[in-house]
Amino acid sequence: MKVLVIATLLAGCGTDPKAIDLAIPGTQVLVTEKVNGGAWKKLAGQFDGDANKTTYAIEIGDEYELAVVCIRSGPRDAGQFVAAEVFGTSDDPEVTLGSWEPPNCLLSPNSGPDPIGPRVTISGTFDEDMDIALGSKSAHVTAGHLFAFSADTGRHDLIAYSNTKMLIQRDLPIDADTTLTPVHVTRDGTTLLAVAVTLSGDADEGFPSVIELIRTGNRTTFYWLNEDLAGALFIPIAMLAPGDEQHFMVQWYAGTTSRGLDLGDPTRLADATLLPRIASATRHDGIGATWEPISEFFTSATVGTYTDASEQRVTASKLWLDRHGKSALDFDATVAGYDPSWTVAAPLKVTLTRWSPALSAYTASDPPEPM
Repeated sequence: MKVLVIATLLAGCGTDPKAIDLAIPGTQVLVTEKVNGGAWKKLAGQFDGDANKTTYAIEIGDEYELAVVCIRSGPRDAGQFVAAEVFGTSDDPEVTLGSWEPPNCLLSPNSGPDPIGPRVTISGTFDEDMDIALGSKSAHVTAGHLFAFSADTGRHDLIAYSNTKMLIQRDLPIDADTTLTPVHVTRDGTTLLAVAVTLSGDADEGFPSVIELIRTGNRTTFYWLNEDLAGALFIPIAMLAPGDEQHFMVQWYAGTTSRGLDLGDPTRLADATLLPRIASATRHDGIGATWEPISEFFTSATVGTYTDASEQRVTASKLWLDRHGKSALDFDATVAGYDPSWTVAAPLKVTLTRWSPALSAYTASDPPEPM
């Protein structure tokens, strides 16, 4: 799949630059950086065909700006794009870049792989009731009844769940219509961990929405909706393979504000606290906004516009914002080679995030359109 990427770094003087490797999904057409006030420079990345990603050695100076644009070219999503920038300092590049999500145009907007070949039929008859997921598809299975759904070709993981037990079969080759061999979750599955989550929002935020999911390295996603906070389910670490993710996401809403947590490891629950709500935010012309500062520390701020097809966002580390005395952020569309057509006209969201491994908290506001 053809992917277009622009990488840009802006840095001040006084610190010798260092390099950090950044892997971006797919292949890139353009990568450009500017370090310590120097000239724009194009970079050549190293493409890994097995992993389908390109790695760049990004120079980090006192300050840097990294911009990435990719364009989807799959049969369902051709022409859609994701444009993202991140501003940081030499004090925090590992955290800033490590927590930042580069655009990934190998995926469709619903985070499933954009198919490159014909879809096939997956079917079967199991002897237990369960819920299953394979790739971006899921189905409820009734014992003794035929089930069927379509899927993309390729290697997929199968996730099966029943009555707080889960089983994962990995790297199933799906090259044609396939009848799945029955699985036995009751006998072979692993019991999930039930953990009480004791968090609450403000009175006007009401009851939170809860989503739990596991996403495997082969992009199979299984999720539960509106689970009970008193019995949140977590996959035991021993079940997870390299590249797997699990998320327990709880979110509160009130008017134009929202906030929540994303917990990936129940042992981090004792550290979980909510960020305060953003009191107000004002949208700028273009992709930018100013927000009322919050009292607690956060690691990054993001301002962006999103549609079902494309997105445009800019992120800055808290240290970068503090250096510049800002509670404001604007997308930089003046980067050499940036196409003005890469613009998303949509409502804007301001998000402040406190990131750490397996635990993130966020607070967000949707400012009104500028008058």
